[in-house]
Amino acid sequence: MELPFWQVLRAAIPAIIAGNAVVLKHSSNVSGCALLIEEIFKKAGFADGVFQTIIVPGEKIDRVIDNKIIKAVTFTGSTIVGRN
Repeated sequence: MELPFWQVLRAAIPAIIAGNAVVLKHSSNVSGCALLIEEIFKKAGFADGVFQTIIVPGEKIDRVIDNKIIKAVTFTGSTIVGRN
């Protein structure tokens, strides 16, 4: 159970410490974990928008990545999503 949390935190914490915001599209089978991580960041006092979860199908993530405000992308698993 710790993997859905560890994968996110190992990437998100350094990014946020460096002054970036993080948008998470987690695997669809652990979207509850993604929403819980977002809640943890909010309860820890981070400003709104510093860590955000989006729930979209993997085949539609290219529209998110193509947005001009997205400056970097980290993939942790899905080969299908990574190919898009």
